Amino acid sequence: MQDIRSHFQFTEASNAIYLDSAATTQKPKIVINTINDYLQFVANPGRNPFGKSQNIFNQIQEARKSISNFFNTNENNLAFTAGVTDGMNKLALSLESYLKDQDSEILICNQDHKSTTLPWVELAKENPNIKIHKYNLHPFTGEIDEKDLLSNINSNTKLIVFTHSHNVFGIVNNIKTIVQKIPKNILTVLDSAQTVSHIKVDFKSLGVDYLLFSGHKLFALEGSGALITSQKGQKPLKQVFHGGGVEDSNYPNIFEVGTPSTAGILSMQSAIEFIKGYGIQNIHKKVTDLTAYCIQELSKIPSITFTPGVAYNKKSQNTGIISFKIESEPEQINEILDHENINIRIGTHCSSDNQFDATLRVSLHAYNEKQDIDKLIQTLSKL
Repeated sequence: MQDIRSHFQFTEASNAIYLDSAATTQKPKIVINTINDYLQFVANPGRNPFGKSQNIFNQIQEARKSISNFFNTNENNLAFTAGVTDGMNKLALSLESYLKDQDSEILICNQDHKSTTLPWVELAKENPNIKIHKYNLHPFTGEIDEKDLLSNINSNTKLIVFTHSHNVFGIVNNIKTIVQKIPKNILTVLDSAQTVSHIKVDFKSLGVDYLLFSGHKLFALEGSGALITSQKGQKPLKQVFHGGGVEDSNYPNIFEVGTPSTAGILSMQSAIEFIKGYGIQNIHKKVTDLTAYCIQELSKIPSITFTPGVAYNKKSQNTGIISFKIESEPEQINEILDHENINIRIGTHCSSDNQFDATLRVSLHAYNEKQDIDKLIQTLSKL
């Protein structure tokens, strides 16, 4: 995996150390080239049955097939979105009619990312028949507290929202096992933003009704992503978006209104080909090994305290995220890291829980090497 780094231009163009891949991933050259090639001569896909317009339309449909295959689903189950935030809001609005016509309870996680929780919270504010209930993560492991989740399910529960891997704690939740314990009449939503470029995400095997991901966390372009929907999940959806390009009220057309982000869609196809070329299992192993090394070295700094997650839970199923606190002022930490051109994340990381303490988050990917971690450790040791 040593040569994977050479596929990322940022490693040649600067001396920056990038340890913030949970926020967004760097783009390999194949993705950059795909975007550049498309931008040389563009057309509005499908608006003309001939020439470049039809050619671009065909490329999008081929990309849909390729991306669907990567997630083990039928191409008719995949709608392109601008990412998880966009897709989650559209999904909530499309389910509003179904949920408000009955006494409905939605279960969300108290500590999840705002993009995963707020669309449902806002939906409930507008509809008195919709209530929000919350379950917690385990305070030690950072995983979904399965006992707490299941105890909150009742006859009014209509929808449950999960995160595949938490953006602060990094543990991959065993969604398949959890879903099998949930009554079949309840709709299930999964935010897979943090897992799609780390582990095999098999929609059919997971058993959820809706799966969302963002392209920019898959080595692809910002403003791209998809919502994958089961046949069961498609039935309660109502068309609430209207405009050009929608010829019927079937899925995925009801989500794909107007001119698509062709560059974003094609970039996802190229990113997936890049991942397949190296093997996602090989990418996962490298990140897991780097994560273990990073925890080992961070543990040598006396002033560091780890949050729940991979530092406490030694599971191999993680997404390279390590969060911790250090006995220094955030301004001082920012200043010294910026001086050394080291990019990590400091803050509450868009958590829905207002009581969530600010942490430092290191998030690794396959383009990182041990020397990146060594430089981080040397810098933090000066604090």
